[in-house]
Amino acid sequence: MNNLGPTVYGANSITRAIISNIPDGYDNLFYMWHINDEIFSFRIHRAYNETSFIHQWDVNDVGRNKVHVCLFVEPFILIKCNSTIIFVNDHIPVNVQVKHTSGRWLKTDIFPLGTVNITCNLIDPSKFFENSTVKFKWTSGDQQGYVNTSINGTNWTIQHRYITTGHYTIKINASATGPNFANYFGIASTNITIYEPITGLIVQPNKAVENRHVNLTASCNGTAPVYFEWLIMRGDTCQFDDENSTRITTLNEDVCFSLLEYTFNSSGVYCINVTAMNLGGSYLMKSLVHINGPVSPAITATVAAVVVLIIFALLLIYVMYTQTVTRKQRIEVANFDYLSPPPQDEKSRFKKLTDWFASSNQSYSDRHPLLIGDDNNYGSIPHRRFDNNVYEL
Repeated sequence: MNNLGPTVYGANSITRAIISNIPDGYDNLFYMWHINDEIFSFRIHRAYNETSFIHQWDVNDVGRNKVHVCLFVEPFILIKCNSTIIFVNDHIPVNVQVKHTSGRWLKTDIFPLGTVNITCNLIDPSKFFENSTVKFKWTSGDQQGYVNTSINGTNWTIQHRYITTGHYTIKINASATGPNFANYFGIASTNITIYEPITGLIVQPNKAVENRHVNLTASCNGTAPVYFEWLIMRGDTCQFDDENSTRITTLNEDVCFSLLEYTFNSSGVYCINVTAMNLGGSYLMKSLVHINGPVSPAITATVAAVVVLIIFALLLIYVMYTQTVTRKQRIEVANFDYLSPPPQDEKSRFKKLTDWFASSNQSYSDRHPLLIGDDNNYGSIPHRRFDNNVYEL
């Protein structure tokens, strides 16, 4: 079953009943119609597979109504029943729509600054007001649009330009005189939001920087709140599917601006992709950053500490080495310590020894003189050694 109308009381509705897959031999079919539970509203129509029921509604029928139909085959054998709901209005059903003049947006009630199309039409399936003069009065909600117009028809469209952002309510008042000379009225409204879309997105820095700790900024024109999605990846290819990329999201509820403090792990070229989004749309911009700077302060402090430890360890090793070498070179001669001179030949060693002995006024009788030949060939010392280094002379 389906129905058309009515628009308002006084108008007609057309209800149709269609039957399919009729078995053979069922030729004498008839339909019995009735409205709500009124027993005196029965109407019988003889038909085969389709029939229509036309009914005019009056002011007492305003509201929800049910139309019933039952299918019989002679001699009055019930096959099936069905029903449909019909609403009767006491006012003109009015519909208002606001459409974009261009562009694509996220929501149907969000519009950019500029011109929109406002369309108003009467819901008149029974064509009750087809030949009537309809008057429309509307307001745009921004104190800039107020129009009265009269047309011979049920559809009307006007363009309006919004120059400021905000939330606005568009109101429509419609009036008409029906063919039954009754006056009808209708009211409709819709809420819209005018946004400044994201434009002029600038991502900085877009050049070489000397420090790996960088303040990244994204500035743009657009109505807040604005979401910023940062995608940071190494290299200049700017591949969105890079598994090693870093994704960060920020929100600014006041202005179209985002500040991101970021520390890069190493020097090189990085691609910065930024997507700015508000309720009116989105905007994408990228920037290439060359990082040439030193390591971060934390890394610098760590390296400095390691260098200091290495220097201290080297100094400690040097001191220990010199002490060890000195201890090995120390020689005890008689009752005092004597540091052995650098290595020299046997002749030089005996010469120094005899010079020392002569200068010491040694006259002990138990000392044996050195055996020195006439040809200045030095002899040898008698073999009365007390140890490996001290000789009795």
